[in-house]
Amino acid sequence: MMISMWFVLFSTWQSSLVACLTIWVISVITNRRYFHPLSSVPGPFLWAVSGLPILYQQHFKEGNLIHTLTKLHAQYGAPGLQPLKRRHRL
Repeated sequence: MMISMWFVLFSTWQSSLVACLTIWVISVITNRRYFHPLSSVPGPFLWAVSGLPILYQQHFKEGNLIHTLTKLHAQYGAPGLQPLKRRHRL
């Protein structure tokens, strides 16, 4: 009887943690993709919402970041040439 009670308590705690982390990740992705001032700058989705591609290119591809950034700038244009979204404060 005691084992089943601990299992239910642990599974409730675990599912609550997973739910909170999922909501946090979705809110961070939504904020970075749609509400950030730099969201109007074109580029790959994963690069816009996460820093993991930069980490991967720099550390695991042996410093290949500069070559990847050059390719992305050729494909999407230079980031300073697009007008940014203006956010009005109330």
